[in-house]
Amino acid sequence: MYDIPSTRVVAVEHPCIVKNVKNGLKSLGGEAQLKHVLEHHVGDSKVGRKENLLPEPVAGVVLRPDDPFAKKIPSVGIETRNVLVKVTLPKATGRKRKRGSQDPFRLLSNEAANATSVTSLDILRKMHDNQRKYTIEVIGVVNETHRFRTLPDFQLRGSDQPIMDVLRNNILTPDYKTLREFKPDLSPGGGSIAFPGPPSFAHIDIPYRYEYQQAPGVVVIPGDDGKLIAKNVHGPARKVTWALPPDLDEVPQGPPHHIPLTSPDGLLLPRAVRQLQELLEKRPLITKRVALNTIPSISDSIFKEASQFVGYSFSAGPWRDTLIKYGVDPRKDPKYRTYQTLMFMIDKESMKTSGSVYGHWLRPERHQRDNPTSHIFDGKSITTNGKIWQICDVTDPLVQGIFQTDEIRVDCDIHRFGWFHNGTLAKARAIMKDKMRLLFAGEVPLEEDYLPILACPDELHHANIHKAVMTERQYGKRVARMSTDVRAIAQAQGSHLGVKG
Repeated sequence: MYDIPSTRVVAVEHPCIVKNVKNGLKSLGGEAQLKHVLEHHVGDSKVGRKENLLPEPVAGVVLRPDDPFAKKIPSVGIETRNVLVKVTLPKATGRKRKRGSQDPFRLLSNEAANATSVTSLDILRKMHDNQRKYTIEVIGVVNETHRFRTLPDFQLRGSDQPIMDVLRNNILTPDYKTLREFKPDLSPGGGSIAFPGPPSFAHIDIPYRYEYQQAPGVVVIPGDDGKLIAKNVHGPARKVTWALPPDLDEVPQGPPHHIPLTSPDGLLLPRAVRQLQELLEKRPLITKRVALNTIPSISDSIFKEASQFVGYSFSAGPWRDTLIKYGVDPRKDPKYRTYQTLMFMIDKESMKTSGSVYGHWLRPERHQRDNPTSHIFDGKSITTNGKIWQICDVTDPLVQGIFQTDEIRVDCDIHRFGWFHNGTLAKARAIMKDKMRLLFAGEVPLEEDYLPILACPDELHHANIHKAVMTERQYGKRVARMSTDVRAIAQAQGSHLGVKG
């Protein structure tokens, strides 16, 4: 049994065989760089608040320490639980003989005698040959190890160019007189000095992959005019995405005839098209999140591929970002008002407690399938995997009651409010946004707090806009903020309602 001291040991796995310790330390940046590695711990950057993060210890090794332009290879620190052991063996005499024999000793060759690289098998063999003649001492536990796993970046070798001799003799010397003598001829075409390229190509720690090669499947064929052109024979078929302007006169009645219903995955795409068609028969307008939650077998990429065969979408307006069944025009019938979309941009402060690390809407969290009902807003829970809801998916009684009104528009507002009046949508959006803010903060929204907002008219104009003005002194900060949102949303169309503050 051995007692392990509490000495802190940090291991640096040098990528080279170190024969000269002084040069080995120099290649690692010297004492200053190693001091930075020793003063900090692996994982320090993950401890503490964002505004007070500690630096992560990083060592850098240079394969050419005497070259000032050589780029460093950064290390990656990992946590380990290795034990550092010191094994002391008798000094080698430079002679050997066959094990177990009485033959005379013979001298080793100069190469074997001067070998400095010792493997673990060599040590085990020497310990076996020198039983009871070696000692073992436990130094400590290696809790951190720095390894170098990246390749060094390319570097231009310009030592044989005349300009490098001039720079070396005039710039890299600590003599002001020789520095003043550096006067290259910078006139166009003047002088006999050729200026080389940069000594390093990429100004990042991770080396760039300079693997310039032709993509597989690209062939060179003669074009119609006889000139050679490159063509990708294995490239995927071009996707046709119908992102139509909201003021288009007529909507598409079916998919284009020139796109083939084929897929390299066999029946995967035709099956996805059939499933989306069946879903659109029941619900003619859907968002991507609704489709992914309803049909688990469809992935995000397959949805993009299959959507062109079943429907189109508007690039803006009240039905933005929805997949609409071919032949259905929601602008011509008010029954489609329940499929209008509500998009929210959650502020950073609200998102800080929602599971996002840096306080913004993380793209990898969008469209995750951790909750198959994430497209439904019930006013009691919220998810970060989407920011668009359809009115028919809002089951919160308070908000749904706002939309269950007979006061709708006679003609459709194709750019903003759809079939609802501006006040109806403004009230619903303001209340939903406030509930989301509270849910992200872990608080429970109280229904009675929204009664003043519900009292706002469904149709807001300059004659009654004063009914949507609620001061903080009278109603509190939250209600005053929601009333401001109601007025801002109602005026978003540029109707100039004449309200200040």
